[in-house]
Amino acid sequence: MAVTPITAADYRGEAVTGKRWRRCYRVVIDNPYGGDPVVSLDEQEVTDIEDVLKAVATETLSAMVDLTAVVPLFDPSTGEAIPGASMTHQDIYVGLYSLYRQLGAARDAR
Repeated sequence: MAVTPITAADYRGEAVTGKRWRRCYRVVIDNPYGGDPVVSLDEQEVTDIEDVLKAVATETLSAMVDLTAVVPLFDPSTGEAIPGASMTHQDIYVGLYSLYRQLGAARDAR
């Protein structure tokens, strides 16, 4: 992105430094009875200018769950691919179902 110089027309204009990136901030899973599950991941663009964060929703990425599809894994702390690591949509689906069962059992025990 090109930065234009500050001019006299820019009231109280000043040069600032910062960074901008995209992130997923929400995951929605539609799991209709008798239908195909769909995963939607909502993105936002975050801007950090001099320690002031602003986040704006951008777009949604969606995919039908394909139990045979393979997803390469990335380290969330670095963004780097984990060599040789992957899981299938089925692995993810089973993990989320298991989380649901665990949370449900904890609720039922109260």
